[in-house]
Amino acid sequence: MPSVNECIRRCLARAGGRVDDDETILKSRLEYHRENCVPIIEYYEKKGLVVHINGDQSREDVRYEVIRKLDPLFYPQVPHAQKAPETK
Repeated sequence: MPSVNECIRRCLARAGGRVDDDETILKSRLEYHRENCVPIIEYYEKKGLVVHINGDQSREDVRYEVIRKLDPLFYPQVPHAQKAPETK
């Protein structure tokens, strides 16, 4: 995860013009996330249910990493021994 300062820099640089694009508000939101969300993520991570994606890549590379890591969850490989019998 990027540092707090990097997260704030990115949010302020996107020039979205949102009311909550303020450094104080962003720090508060990040602190809330650290206190309330991180423990939940860690809980599921211990159960092997979290997939990590490197967000410090181009959008295209992030997309391909998501597909590469999630495809096996939605489309599991069928073992060769369990293939359906051929019809005549």
